[in-house]
Amino acid sequence: MASDPVDLRDDLRQRMRMSALARSLLILDGAALAISVMIFLGGGAPELLTAEVLLLRLAWWLLSGSLAASAGLLFAMIFERGRRLRFGLGIVAFVAFLLGFALLVVVCASVLGVNTDDTVGAALRG
Repeated sequence: MASDPVDLRDDLRQRMRMSALARSLLILDGAALAISVMIFLGGGAPELLTAEVLLLRLAWWLLSGSLAASAGLLFAMIFERGRRLRFGLGIVAFVAFLLGFALLVVVCASVLGVNTDDTVGAALRG
């Protein structure tokens, strides 16, 4: 019994979208991590409050998790693992990236002095 050509085309389109998502997240995660590490751990690094350090660490963990999930997604696609696995890894990578990047923006805004107390306080209150 042959597979429906429409189903095969839909599967191919989904694979192409997932591949594009994984590659994009790998690039964005890697760039965000590299740039933020250079800024915050480099020679002229700004002084950070304790709350900012905690938020920055959480942002780095989330971006690292997104990087790992994106790599896992590409690995699953190469070895043609299950659709649910690919979908789950894609969701985890995307959500972790959004949260990590948002926290990175909060820390940067706080360091730049844009309502420092309000920014860190709002981030900690949730």
